[in-house]
Amino acid sequence: MRTALFALDVTAGSVDEAVAAGADLLVVRRPPFQGDATSTARLMHRLGAGGVALYVQDPGEAEAGAGPADVLAGLLGLRAVRPLLPVAERVDLVVTSVPHAAADAVIDALAAAGAGRIGEYARCAWTAAGVGTFVPGGAARPAIGAAGRTETVPETRVEMMLPRARRAAVVAALAAAHPYEEPPYYLCELAARPGGGREDGGEDGRVGELPAATSLSAFAARAARLLGTGAAGVRAAGAPERPVRTVALGGLGDGDPLGERTPGADLLAAAARSGAQVFLAGRVPDRLAAEARRDRGPALVQVGTATAARPWLAEAAAGLERGLGGAVSARVCASVSDPWWPAG
Repeated sequence: MRTALFALDVTAGSVDEAVAAGADLLVVRRPPFQGDATSTARLMHRLGAGGVALYVQDPGEAEAGAGPADVLAGLLGLRAVRPLLPVAERVDLVVTSVPHAAADAVIDALAAAGAGRIGEYARCAWTAAGVGTFVPGGAARPAIGAAGRTETVPETRVEMMLPRARRAAVVAALAAAHPYEEPPYYLCELAARPGGGREDGGEDGRVGELPAATSLSAFAARAARLLGTGAAGVRAAGAPERPVRTVALGGLGDGDPLGERTPGADLLAAAARSGAQVFLAGRVPDRLAAEARRDRGPALVQVGTATAARPWLAEAAAGLERGLGGAVSARVCASVSDPWWPAG
């Protein structure tokens, strides 16, 4: 792979650009087949015929790197940035069986690697007694038994929960502490706990503080300048002279406008609870803008979905180049831009 392009969606513009550029990979933020399946199928066929692979970013990757709101918060110079909505922690369950005498040592090792913590309780494990059986192969070096002979061993079954981010460390600890040459284990991905935070893989937004207070009009003008949209590309709702210090960000890369029965509704409510004076989003319905004009809740700044996501796409492309030591050339598709243009 030598060339990669980044875009929000699989569109005619991004596909044509990727094929024309001879790109090897097109990375998109949102999965295809969300609209007209026939048109999308044609675009997918054109990608394949042009030798362009497609990669759709998994929403969970935001945990491992900066998402659109993080990048925009950095661009705006926000401080003390934190999630606007809580995100449910992704949790696994590790299950193993071990000879009785080694059970405590294995539990200790898994706990030290990050497993078995539930709230204020550490080294939490469920155990049960059972019997394991196996036949070592000719090249095996069994800790118990001999090659070619059926063995039965009284064992303890151990189950412990762990943060998914600690999966590799916990598996490594299990392998090091378990007495068997081939430790038996498996992992289960657990569903998020109800009320534990957002679990739909959607955007959780960000909120942070400007270095100094400013007015809504000055903030909107600065956002337009930093995003390269010009004043015509940004719209604000609220009193222009309204003081702004705490800024909330959301509705940036998913393309969904803020509103009722959408993820954006949760984000906007959370922005109000956070004390933010302004909420910057990709798209804002007129109804909410009218509420903001009456100073009900945070003021609103709309920058356009593509404009809001472009800094993240640029950072993702630069990150790919850095990660591969410059062996790959990556850039944002020119088609990632606000489709509206100012009249007059």
